Amino acid sequence: MPPLDLRTIFTVASAVSLSLAALTLGLAVARRMSTGLLFWILSQLAIGFGSGLIAARGILPAWSSVVAGNVLLLVGNGLVAEGFLGFYRLRRRLPAWLDMAVVLATGALLWTKANDAVNFRIVIVGIGCLYFVLRTAFEPLSSAEGRKSRAQWVLSTICVGAAILLLVRSYWAAVTPRYLNLFSEGWTAVIPGLALILLNSSAIVIGLYLVTRRDEAQLREALATVKTLSGLLPICSHCHKIRTEAGLWQRVDEYIAARSSAQFTHGICPQCFVDKYPENEGS
Repeated sequence: MPPLDLRTIFTVASAVSLSLAALTLGLAVARRMSTGLLFWILSQLAIGFGSGLIAARGILPAWSSVVAGNVLLLVGNGLVAEGFLGFYRLRRRLPAWLDMAVVLATGALLWTKANDAVNFRIVIVGIGCLYFVLRTAFEPLSSAEGRKSRAQWVLSTICVGAAILLLVRSYWAAVTPRYLNLFSEGWTAVIPGLALILLNSSAIVIGLYLVTRRDEAQLREALATVKTLSGLLPICSHCHKIRTEAGLWQRVDEYIAARSSAQFTHGICPQCFVDKYPENEGS
């Protein structure tokens, strides 16, 4: 048995996920609650509570520590992937019912084998996690913004590494003698457990980094617009047209509209009405 046991791993995973949920909520309150942030908050709550249930195996009944705990882990991983779809404003390529089918099928299989067949449960949960990890790895890369981001490529690489580890672990569990219980599995469980904590933390931290970078880019763009409209503007004292950087003379409304989000509606003031239409004065 390694010095770092699996119960400790899941306890740490629960604490890390709940802390990330609080951090993400704080960012959402300070900035704005976007779709991606909402999914990430829910994902960390699901993973945090799911990890806590698994850590309490042997204390809680099997239906909660085995079935509910692992189902919450799958739901959390699915919400992580969903958060990146929301962040990049991508349309789903895989139907939502497929995600539900993976979660429900995993839960049903775990329910029938809740008190035995540890190796079987490892394989089933591994395959379910593999599906959502691959979604997180590749779906964001269908966005032009995602393909340009080094941080996104780092996350996708981490996800692919985690997917390979899940495959190896599932194969190992399928061919090795039956484990008496999950906590006696040893390093073959501890190493994947540590890797999945790293994967989950990386996904949320990189997601929050991408949100911050996008907000900073939008702020720089807004400041650039304000800067364009500041300073001395050469304006004609008669027709009030403004001379552009190219030396052309442009109407004030056209000049401002081209350099800001302002839009104009046109009317006529009382003095101009008298000056331009004297024949209608008093009507």
